Amino acid sequence: MTKRETGFLLIGLGFGLMFSIAAIVEVLLSLYRSAFITAYSWDKVVLLVPILLLVIGGILVLHTPKSERSSN
Repeated sequence: MTKRETGFLLIGLGFGLMFSIAAIVEVLLSLYRSAFITAYSWDKVVLLVPILLLVIGGILVLHTPKSERSSN
């Protein structure tokens, strides 16, 4: 597996985690409206992981090694 493939994999994982967090928030909001839930506690790491995966994946996809740059 190349670095580029790993980068695309990390970008996909980042988007998937963002969509899953959005779905969880939507469910929690609907429960908040219909149940006796008064507050939620979010860990900041949960929100940072998808963003970090997207950044690392983007770096891996966009970065070209020096050997490939000099041969072009």
